[in-house]
Amino acid sequence: MRRRYALGILAVFALAFLTVSADDFWVKKDWKTWTANDCKKLLEDSPWAKRVMHENASDVTHVPSAAQGATADKSSAGLNVGAGEINYIVQLRSATPIRQALIRQQQITKGYDKMTDADKKAFDTQMEQMYTVPGDPIVVHVRYYGNRDQLSQYLDSAWKSLPADTVPADMIMITSNGAKVVPLTYVADPGGASEFDLTFPRSAFGAGLKSFKLQIPNPALGDFGASKITAEFKLDKMTFEGKPAL
Repeated sequence: MRRRYALGILAVFALAFLTVSADDFWVKKDWKTWTANDCKKLLEDSPWAKRVMHENASDVTHVPSAAQGATADKSSAGLNVGAGEINYIVQLRSATPIRQALIRQQQITKGYDKMTDADKKAFDTQMEQMYTVPGDPIVVHVRYYGNRDQLSQYLDSAWKSLPADTVPADMIMITSNGAKVVPLTYVADPGGASEFDLTFPRSAFGAGLKSFKLQIPNPALGDFGASKITAEFKLDKMTFEGKPAL
């Protein structure tokens, strides 16, 4: 009986190990061999990318007829859109695995493997310039959307109503040692996509840190009241090439 129990425990641990190993493809595979699905996984659901959701428990009976701003507390009546969800995908774009996934996506899309050596060199230079930020800050990229077109539209209008070069109130990084770090910069996507970028001083993420959370001030949209949503990152899960990747 004891032997069978011991074998059962070993089987459970073996299954758990295989599951983790299968998920951590970024450890087992060279990034230049990642598939499109690998890249999507790493960019949306990995130690360096989190999706957080704000859901209204009841029907959303109203959305604002005009954007109220990303830090507004009230909104006016508008159109009926039904129950909804607001999603944020938060990526640590200064982390090497995220940058590799972004570049690999471009390689797949543009047929990198079939390029001439000259074209590959030009492509590599372009990617280096695109994903290198002067000063080596912590770079956070946030994409947002609703599960309904109208909700996405009003959410986008709320975020884009912020004045240029303005860091949203209550947009902070909270570290496990209790520090509250204000972004150095907040930049909306220049192409008009529902995205924005934040930078934080790397010096705020020193030794002994166990985790940190990005706090996002979700705007009030009708029955969706203003709220603070957090995406948490744990350093013990973010090891890449022998050290935490930030």
